[in-house]
Amino acid sequence: MTEATLARGTVSLELTGPTYTTHLSKIKSAVTVEGIKGVTIDPDSVQRPSDRKIRVTLDFDGTDFDTDATLTFRVDAGAIARYNGGVLTAKVPVTAHQEELTAIRTSLLTEENLNGSVVSLSLTGATYEPEISKIRNAVSVSGIEGIRVNTSTIQRLSDRTITVALNFDETDFDADATLTFRVDAGAIANYNGGGLTSKVRVGNKGISAFPKPPLAEATLNESVVTLILSGATYEVDISKIRNAVSVSGIEGVRVNTSKIQRLNSKRITVALNFDGTDFDADATLTFRVDAGAIANHNGGGLTAKLPVLARREESLLKIFWINAGNSINWVNLDGSNIEDLVTGWKPSDFALDVEYGKIYWTNADKHKIQRANLDGSNIEDLVTQGLDAPLGIALDVEYGKMYWTNAGEYKIQRANLDGSNIEDLVTSVQGVWKPADIALDIAGGKMYWTDLYANSINRANLDGSNIEDLVTLVRLAWESSDIALDVESGKMYWTSWAHGIRRANLDGSNIEDLVIVTPASSPGLQRPTGIALDIAGGKMYWTDLYANSINRANLDGSNIEDLVTQGLFAPASIAILSPAQPAVHPVRVFKEDVNSDGHVDVDDLVYVAQQYGQTGTNSADVNRDGVVNVDDFILVAAAVDAAAAAAPAARVHVQSHFTASQLNQWLTEARVSGNTSDTYQRGIAVVEQLLALTVPEETTLLANYPNPFNPETWIPYQLATPADVTLTIYDIQGRVVRDLDLGHQRAGMYQSRNRAAYWDGRNAQGESVASGVYFYTLTAGDFTATRKLLIRK
Repeated sequence: MTEATLARGTVSLELTGPTYTTHLSKIKSAVTVEGIKGVTIDPDSVQRPSDRKIRVTLDFDGTDFDTDATLTFRVDAGAIARYNGGVLTAKVPVTAHQEELTAIRTSLLTEENLNGSVVSLSLTGATYEPEISKIRNAVSVSGIEGIRVNTSTIQRLSDRTITVALNFDETDFDADATLTFRVDAGAIANYNGGGLTSKVRVGNKGISAFPKPPLAEATLNESVVTLILSGATYEVDISKIRNAVSVSGIEGVRVNTSKIQRLNSKRITVALNFDGTDFDADATLTFRVDAGAIANHNGGGLTAKLPVLARREESLLKIFWINAGNSINWVNLDGSNIEDLVTGWKPSDFALDVEYGKIYWTNADKHKIQRANLDGSNIEDLVTQGLDAPLGIALDVEYGKMYWTNAGEYKIQRANLDGSNIEDLVTSVQGVWKPADIALDIAGGKMYWTDLYANSINRANLDGSNIEDLVTLVRLAWESSDIALDVESGKMYWTSWAHGIRRANLDGSNIEDLVIVTPASSPGLQRPTGIALDIAGGKMYWTDLYANSINRANLDGSNIEDLVTQGLFAPASIAILSPAQPAVHPVRVFKEDVNSDGHVDVDDLVYVAQQYGQTGTNSADVNRDGVVNVDDFILVAAAVDAAAAAAPAARVHVQSHFTASQLNQWLTEARVSGNTSDTYQRGIAVVEQLLALTVPEETTLLANYPNPFNPETWIPYQLATPADVTLTIYDIQGRVVRDLDLGHQRAGMYQSRNRAAYWDGRNAQGESVASGVYFYTLTAGDFTATRKLLIRK
């Protein structure tokens, strides 16, 4: 929060432990703010979006403060249900108004991409000169030898933003460095201070470690990790690399140097050996590549860290399964405490949303898709129309989608998790016959399914495009219909009545038999049906339809165990809930909900704008590219309800936080980004709707601030249409004291200090006027209005 955004700023006050009373009037009378003169809470703005959260909007009379300050919010006991304690307080820092320069790059700068990189330099509290030559003569960069600004390419995108392209002669530097951008006063309109600077970090050389699959104690031995080098290249001689790679952090773990491979100039793979020494808590491995492995590098060794999950307490693990198409059940790992969760609904397949405490299932008998809480309570019908024998179901929780196979209508479909917005993704026209089970590779953007009539395993993009036949079998019906993915290791697993449990690469190559079907007269695998993977635990679980059992083995099929052999009747689909998975949350939070208040709205866009240009871990960095920029703003906008964004009720909120020039700047950057995806274009459309809301419905002259004042004041106004604007100051006898010609202004809000009309308390001769009452008149086209102000010395 800054001085410039204080007026109509919104703050959420969240309780830990107790809850707010349901009587909003009690809350309004019990919430106050102090710490900055002229700041109060607008009581009519107080909202109670949840039991533990209220939202307040601030009023600010514009009283200037020169140094950073702190607002203290107080919530008295009367606002809190069943609470007799003292006042609760929370503090929010506020940055005082000042001219600032912020350097924003569209991607992280490294030694490799430095030449030709483009950086945006955005002003706060000031504007650039309109003449581009003044700007080009006043911008420079320092901090790394051999780098300079390509002044001929500098562009002025808006009053507050310019872009700067860099030239770099590739002089080598061995450590991370910092670029300092400087904009001298000559480039800044109506500014007499010193030059403004902003710093950007530039990466030199480093390594990143990527495990496949994620590292866990159970699978640590023979795990393979890829070490990717940035800013440099590996030596060609593999022996130099093998002598320079080591690992530390967990007792009993070492690098198998004989298996190190050089994939290319940037990548090596490292295999680990682990002697099985037990560790009780999650730990971290540190990989080190010494200088001898890196070409033309004289600096120190480079390191990268990877977390490793300790062996979990398996007594906490729960197994879910379907019994004979009649009920969904769960049981402890040791076979104890079997419970019926959902009965009488004839589920065909199910999927767990563990994070938000839901179970979803298809009901082929009733032609429905339903869901309930994980304990079976609160059953809901989600999709009841257009279904004929829905079979498999899978969830994309992060993006709020469920996918299912509609075998009777030869389709694969998806919808929102509440059943709305149903889409046909793949139909018989594209060659689908009787799709059965379905599995998702969200990170890879793929869905996989089995087709019982086509006798195949197929995949496509998540939108249904680019269909591929991966595995074609003699009779897939004898291969059952369940499929599971180990994306990190590049494997898919499926159950086969004829063969047992099988797996292949994700492209369908290298089919392996892991557990083989035995004759009915012999103990062992008979009719495997459902399958589920516990990647972190290194296990696969399956149901056996004929043996009435739940079993598991290692991912390679070794070490087979009978887990549950009592209380089962023709068990089918299966899923695992492990203690390593997240706890249940009461509110669904999507990644676009950057302020974590449970829904995506204009508040989230405000948060992205406030974090603009920040690097590192940040919830506003929606696309996780390391910097908050226009792409994040557009992706959040795409998730905002378009109708709500365009509604009149959103107008005040938008006008309080955004200017037309800001939104126009971001739209310009978005349109030239080259991103043509439907999501991105939807985001652009929403921002265009917000831009329309920045234009006021009527032209208005507002109260000056501060008032009374000495020696200067700001006079805000808003224009419904473009106009030539003048402001005239009169004394109490009606004599003209000062004429301010503000020129031709576009429609918009002119309320903040850098946009409102400014009067320094002097007359046309430059003399300070006397204390007393004065009047000011705004003329904008055919509009004229007058208000009163007071100078007090």
